Amino acid sequence: MIRKIATILVAVDFSPTSDVALEYATTLAGRVGATVHLLHVVENPLAAGPLSPEVYIVATPFVRNRLIDEAAARLARLVGSA
Repeated sequence: MIRKIATILVAVDFSPTSDVALEYATTLAGRVGATVHLLHVVENPLAAGPLSPEVYIVATPFVRNRLIDEAAARLARLVGSA
């Protein structure tokens, strides 16, 4: 049984490499009639990276929300250009 590709998931980190992956996915999706879905993960600045729980950050919710808003805007631009 041959299965048809219906959905393509593309993980994006806004790097040139993920831009190439998105371009490839949209080309493939156009050929096979599939939809493309984008995925980006915003890391919690307190849970990952050089910061530890002992570090005090004044506006943590603000920083997290700003990261999410910026990622959403960049994803919207990618969708618009794709």
